[in-house]
Amino acid sequence: MKSSLFAVLLLSVSLQSQTLTYEQVKAEMESYFLENPGAKGQKQFDRWKYFTENRLNEDGTFPDPEILLREWTLYKAEHARVMSTQSTANWQQWGPNPSFRVGRTQCLRQDPGNPLTWYLGTPASGLWKTTDGGINWTALTENMPILGVSDVAIHPLTSSTLYMACGDADAGTLNNVYSTGVMKSTDGGLNWSTTGLNWNFSASRRIGRLIINPDSANVLLAATSNGIYRTRDGGITWTQVRTGNHEDIEFHPLNSGIVYAGSSSQFLRSADGGYTWTAITSGVPATGNRVIVAVTPDNPLAVYCIFASSSAFTGLYKSTDEGLNFSTLPSTGVSSTVGPFPWYALTLAVSPRDEDMIAIGGVLATRTINGGTNWSSCGSENDYHDMMFWKNSKDSMFICNDKGIYRINNLTSTPTGVTNFNADLNLIMAYKMCISPAQPDWAFCGTQDNATYKLNTGTSSFSGVIFNADGGYCVTDAATGNFVLAQKEYGQLFKSTTGGDAFSYSACSPPSMANQGYFVTPVGLHTQNAQIVYAGYDEVWKSTDGASTWATVSSFPGSTDLREMTVAPSNGNVVYVSTGSNLWKTPDGGTTWIDLTGTLPFTSSLLDICIHSTDTSRIWILRGGFTAGGKVYYSSNGGLNWTNVSGTLPNVPANCLVHENNSVDGLYLGTDLGVYYRDNTMSDWVSYSTGLPVVIVNQLEIQYSTNKIVAGTMGRGIWISYLYQFTVGQEQEKDSKFIVFPNPSDGIFTVEKEGLATVYSMDGKIAAQLLLTKNQNKINLQSHPAGVYLLEVLSNGHIYRERLVLH
Repeated sequence: MKSSLFAVLLLSVSLQSQTLTYEQVKAEMESYFLENPGAKGQKQFDRWKYFTENRLNEDGTFPDPEILLREWTLYKAEHARVMSTQSTANWQQWGPNPSFRVGRTQCLRQDPGNPLTWYLGTPASGLWKTTDGGINWTALTENMPILGVSDVAIHPLTSSTLYMACGDADAGTLNNVYSTGVMKSTDGGLNWSTTGLNWNFSASRRIGRLIINPDSANVLLAATSNGIYRTRDGGITWTQVRTGNHEDIEFHPLNSGIVYAGSSSQFLRSADGGYTWTAITSGVPATGNRVIVAVTPDNPLAVYCIFASSSAFTGLYKSTDEGLNFSTLPSTGVSSTVGPFPWYALTLAVSPRDEDMIAIGGVLATRTINGGTNWSSCGSENDYHDMMFWKNSKDSMFICNDKGIYRINNLTSTPTGVTNFNADLNLIMAYKMCISPAQPDWAFCGTQDNATYKLNTGTSSFSGVIFNADGGYCVTDAATGNFVLAQKEYGQLFKSTTGGDAFSYSACSPPSMANQGYFVTPVGLHTQNAQIVYAGYDEVWKSTDGASTWATVSSFPGSTDLREMTVAPSNGNVVYVSTGSNLWKTPDGGTTWIDLTGTLPFTSSLLDICIHSTDTSRIWILRGGFTAGGKVYYSSNGGLNWTNVSGTLPNVPANCLVHENNSVDGLYLGTDLGVYYRDNTMSDWVSYSTGLPVVIVNQLEIQYSTNKIVAGTMGRGIWISYLYQFTVGQEQEKDSKFIVFPNPSDGIFTVEKEGLATVYSMDGKIAAQLLLTKNQNKINLQSHPAGVYLLEVLSNGHIYRERLVLH
């Protein structure tokens, strides 16, 4: 029997860039689960496999995680002229924005001089700031690729000076979001520079906590996976004062010469401001796996700590003599609240005005108001990463978890008045998404750990949760949008015939394969008959009655789960499928299959299959991983021969491709560094990411009725932009008599063209619509907010388009 699952998992993955290959890590973990059926952590491991297996070097080794930043910088430098002159996209965030559940958050810090100014660190979506107490948020790190933020330290006197600990403190090893060290801003987070604690991603390090000395603000301490670091010159130089893995660190409330820390095995104390450290063993375990500490101004002599193994809560301890000796506090029921993942979710907070009010978070959250004698629940959402009492509040506490940021009030009695501050945030990690051709206001997306969502921008209820757990593929019929299939992890399907308003939870998956597919199992609809459904497990299953009954229609060698499936837009009987290293095609709905594996231009990591909108023999495939110059391949004869059309794309994974049905064969490519565009009038790809954060794009779809392209991202939800040709006007009629002036304008635009005029806002909504005549040729937008709008005039069967800029 091996040691604890999570110890094995963390050890294996944390060593990935130094000693172990991906196949070695995978083999070790798969062996563990075979030996321990039903063991906790299978889902986390499979999620890690899904993300990682398509992000490897050509030889199967782990990449240098710094490659994303390097490739982005290199691409911008080499394409500076093109990026500055090429017509650009106009991406806007579209959703989901359910406010109560928006994605993973890691830490919250309040400005000591302004309690309404907060900084929110997230593990995959960067740093956010609010100046109005959480009503509105601004992203501060939009142009930094895949930036995690694990902590923020604010200068106690000059609050415009900030220090940001980069990385994902709790799951860097699982999401490959490692730390680049500590960065510094002197303008409230608008601009950032590196400090002397400046690591390469490839060092695979994490920072658990970053604190600033309240009495000497140039002194900071960082608890990291590579020891405790100290600076006394505001971050210019740092000294490693202790080696080993450290999770947490806190100053004494009144005496900054005393510092407490938790390592991966011990409670530590320093009496000289963090230079030297002593392990304290009186009253606490001699070893552990994770140690979290907390202090309170209510009793400056008190210090608290919790110990946990990699898979279970161990105990809660309190010292009343500044950390020299400890006693055990009662903690009945806390173990079940913390749950089996304390290596991932574990946090501790004590009220600043009541030393007996203690809160602990893990999978769930609990609190005591009498020093541990009794405990009760204080949070319903899950996976807690930070708890912080409101400044000087006795019983009002902020929490950061995998669903967002919240405040819980009235902890003294029964916790009430839970307030979320998520309305202006979107941190959703979207695995897959789909739009409804028949309902342009609708979309569906399956997310990491935050359920499957329906968006409906045409109602006041912008989005709703279909079900919990990880989501996956979502598909909907093109004719009405009423038939919807959505998915939990491993291919468990759910069906709606009312446009997603209600789902059947009775299993509609293939009966012998329910919940047995790949972590994100491919599903597709026949494009002319939505009653015909294809689902890819280790074989292709087909239903001809709307997912009620199923039959297998393939017999592939081996038992590898299918990764990719694409149904031809112009002929729903033509389907291409792949396991990632193989490619098959059926021309007749599964009756016969053609093995195209031998023709493939590479041997692994086939990441997407795109079929031409009207010609089933014209296809493109994408190669995952990091192979310079090998991203996109094209076949004009159904996969018999291939041409590399990668051009000068950056060397990052190419994740998804969609073909636009127009005269120039527009192609939109989603990568780990945003979106790129190419058509048959161009010799290379161009960046098509204006307005889009530097983020992983997992899915792209075209909404032809609104001339939009929609992107599902890994960390920033769903975004929408006008199509390339619509944006640059290549499809509009050319007419010297179509004149709009003044433009820009303060609200009144004069148009010299008769016809039906429609003005769209950049989120696709109609801002104005009127009939233009010789006598009535003015468009009034004075009641609308400043920004860019799109004018479309239908005149004598021709369409004329122009951008309107409203000051």
